Amino acid sequence: MKVPGDAVGNVALMFFAIIAALVTIEAFLHLALPSLGYHFPWPRVTDDQFDRRAGRAYDNAHGVRYSFDDGGFRTSGAAAGAVRTVLFLGDSFTQGFGVDASDTFPAVACARLATLGISARCLNAGTEGFGTAHELRLLRRLLQRDELAIDAVVFQVLPNNDLRDNWEDGGFRLEEGNLAARDPPDIPSRVWWRDVLLGNFLARRSRLVALIANASFDGGGMDPHYDAAAFALERRLLEEAVSTARARNVPIVIVVVATAWELEGKASQPYDEHARLDFVASTVPELHVPWIDSRELGLAAADYIPDDGHFSVSGNTVMGDTVAARLVAVLRDEHAGWSERGAAGRILPSPNGKVPGGSPDGDAARGGPAASRRRRRGAAPPACAPLELRARHDPDAVPLENPGVSLVVGEDRRAGAEDVLV
Repeated sequence: MKVPGDAVGNVALMFFAIIAALVTIEAFLHLALPSLGYHFPWPRVTDDQFDRRAGRAYDNAHGVRYSFDDGGFRTSGAAAGAVRTVLFLGDSFTQGFGVDASDTFPAVACARLATLGISARCLNAGTEGFGTAHELRLLRRLLQRDELAIDAVVFQVLPNNDLRDNWEDGGFRLEEGNLAARDPPDIPSRVWWRDVLLGNFLARRSRLVALIANASFDGGGMDPHYDAAAFALERRLLEEAVSTARARNVPIVIVVVATAWELEGKASQPYDEHARLDFVASTVPELHVPWIDSRELGLAAADYIPDDGHFSVSGNTVMGDTVAARLVAVLRDEHAGWSERGAAGRILPSPNGKVPGGSPDGDAARGGPAASRRRRRGAAPPACAPLELRARHDPDAVPLENPGVSLVVGEDRRAGAEDVLV
């Protein structure tokens, strides 16, 4: 059937009219809304972000330099010849957003351990944007590298972002209560479309596309619908992180971080940011490992970067000192035993000196297989100077068996806090 010439001409005319209208609208929006952009200015984070930064360095807008060694770890000038290795996993809080490498809390913890006679290198694998799912996969990968000889792991979580990051990642899901990996990942459709828009040169510069996309995604509504399933997934990811470390007889300390705006207030909705923080903070003690809740450290506004949720230099110092206090007990042979029910996150001695997931004696009770390899090479365990720990009074806490060892990590600056030695 032959199409009349007039019909073809009408279609072409309509097509060019639409194009002209779009160009006109786009030009008007560029003049009227010169700074309009997406309300979701970041793409989905992938595991290779850790690998891509290896051997690179860059400066951020605040003049802070981020340098990474060939392994992808943020460098901080750790002392050579260290006999212990601590792996730090986390997000931008661990990486050290806005502070120099020597001021990150992993670097502070390493320096603090050195003053106590514990020679350690702290591998800072904190990666901006990582959630619990990313950290679990990186933990599995790095623990398999025997040349790293990892003696302990510090696993930092940020409930404010992690449940969203798990949803965007799509790499894990629960199947009949069990954690199942998804390869390829099951990326939510909204996240997929967002990444398409962010990855397209023309779409990124179109004000019209930005208006439609922001309206379609409800502004900042790239967050998932937080629900009981999201909470259950976060719990299983944390349980799997602990199981992964225990399977290799490597002690793990979990650090729960609150942003600056979460220091005050309480949950008003079942799944709001305070509810997410409270859920994770109540879940971690049930995993029977040493843990830290940053809200219990007496942090104030000065311990955060102004107009930002990350730790300032002083905040990193408080956290680093606290982490060092937790690590002393697992890096020194005579205090490697943990209690299966440590109160208030303290490292307490178990009756038989058994490390959870390990044995009463042997590698697990003495710092794991890495420490055992060093002893077979004839390296003596490092001595440790006396130290005190200042903490809030906890009537359920059991003191360490050796009263000659005390751990002191700054002060609890909250009103009414009672200092006790544990």
